[in-house]
Amino acid sequence: MKKRRIPLVICSLLLVGGLTACSPNEVPSSIPSDDQSSSIVVNSYLVSFLVDGELYKTAQVKEGETVTNIIDNPTKEGYEFAGWKLEDNTEFNLETTVVTSNLNVIATFTKKVETNPGGGETQTTISVEDVKDPTKEYSIVIGWYGKSATSGLDVDVMKVFADNLVKFLKAKGVSDEDIAKVSIRRYGDADTNVGPMGELINADGDCDLLLGVGKNITSTGLVEVVEKQEGITMGGASRYIARVTDTKQIVKDLYDFIISVNADNSMFLNTFVVPESINNPGANPGDNPGTGDQETTLNVEDVKDSSKEYSIVIGWYGKSATSGLDVEVMKVFADNLVKFLKAKGVSNEDIAKVSIRRYGDADTNVGPMGVLINADGDCDILLGVGSNIDDPAKGNVTVVEKQGDVTMGGKPRYIARVTDTKQIVKDLYDFIISSNADNSMFLDTFVAPTNA
Repeated sequence: MKKRRIPLVICSLLLVGGLTACSPNEVPSSIPSDDQSSSIVVNSYLVSFLVDGELYKTAQVKEGETVTNIIDNPTKEGYEFAGWKLEDNTEFNLETTVVTSNLNVIATFTKKVETNPGGGETQTTISVEDVKDPTKEYSIVIGWYGKSATSGLDVDVMKVFADNLVKFLKAKGVSDEDIAKVSIRRYGDADTNVGPMGELINADGDCDLLLGVGKNITSTGLVEVVEKQEGITMGGASRYIARVTDTKQIVKDLYDFIISVNADNSMFLNTFVVPESINNPGANPGDNPGTGDQETTLNVEDVKDSSKEYSIVIGWYGKSATSGLDVEVMKVFADNLVKFLKAKGVSNEDIAKVSIRRYGDADTNVGPMGVLINADGDCDILLGVGSNIDDPAKGNVTVVEKQGDVTMGGKPRYIARVTDTKQIVKDLYDFIISSNADNSMFLDTFVAPTNA
């Protein structure tokens, strides 16, 4: 009797405890299966990179993230890669643009500047759908309204304009280097109204000239302009041109030319010929074209203005009894410097940014002069100094190179090159130390060599 009661007691205890061990194939309901665990679903999108309409690479990107794949810059013979843009012409930055949908990203290129070392013509082709690159320096930025049905402008018309622009700039004496820094940008497409176009222009923040716009560019587009002119035929439509910036003389010259030229010789036609009246590389910014060679006078006692941008800064030792230099000698030098720079193809705009500064006066010794130079902090070349200009106990000015026995104002003195980043400064230094005394830049008989 006792043996029969034991299993019953055990089974009863198991039942009281709520265990289900008596059914070994059943999954306990208190233990969740894998299907019951929660998870967060993250969307991902396909970014397709296109080069000339052909698929180049793709990237799968999680929503809200940037492209982490390595996307090498594409290459194209005769062109330089200029960045990626979206179909609405806005910039696409691999590191900062957040992806929230499937995207097509288009490669943009600019034509390489090809220079003939033998001295022949330089051919420059400018992309008319350029995209702003914040790492680049631009000389002129020209925008055009991309809604062709309204503006009359399209890629083909703007390519003609770009070619004619190069002709115009060369005739004005603009250097090939600055021509290569011209940016022509399309703002908007076939569906972009003036308001959104204005937003694109203001977002760029550096447009100088606008083509193909309407009179409401300010009222509706909210783009502040210096001046605008209607009735300009562009691509078969009569539209406005607007000048946005007021600090670049070459932009003013271009604006004035476009609004004054007759329709038969418009810069939007492939029959455009540069009039002889503007073919005057010797003219200074602001000079009236066609009046012959112009005299450029640089202030030889200029004072640094921290709000200005300078192309070249030349200093001279103001203790005339020691340096041999005075205001009259330096005025001669300044006039000859302009001749030299023009012979080198330096633009009128950059010539106007040359600063010639006098460091010290009749009582200033080399130490205090060095203090003045170092305080300025942007001098490129020093004239009329001594061999001790870079002596830490004397002038204490760090120089790249210096050369003695250069006759200046009748005295043999040193010239010193202070900066090492400007090729034109190196060219000028080399020329001064190598030119013969009969054709010194300190004489009013100076003639700039044709191969300067």
